[in-house]
Parts: sequence; structure tokens; C-alpha cells
Amino acid sequence: DEVNPKGGFVKYGIVKNNYLLLKGSLPGPSKRLVMLRKAMRPHGKHDDAPQISYISTASKQGV
Repeated sequence: DEVNPKGGFVKYGIVKNNYLLLKGSLPGPSKRLVMLRKAMRPHGKHDDAPQISYISTASKQGV
């Protein structure tokens, strides 16, 4: 309920399970499996985790 917009996500629906928010876009078809793995580049300075300031739950369907 904390990330679901009114009426659910367009072409997806309501998120009921655990989720991960990604910024930007991903190539490929919608509902595609996204695999996460460790980066291939060398380890550098570790940044702090980003702080989420706002998640819009407004309807994207005009409802």
C-alpha cells in the first residue's frame, strides 16, 4: 500500500509482495525478470544508502 498508486501500476497492477524501486528505465519487455549481481568494476568508496524523500501514489490512469 505504501508504493501502490490508486488503481495500481499501468499494465502491471497492484504490488503485493516485497519490492525494489529502481530509478530510470530498463530495456526489454514489461514484466521482465531483472537480475541483480555484483558490479564488475573495482570496488571504490562506498556511498551511504540513498534516502527516499517522496513516493507518488497518484493514479497514472487518470482515475
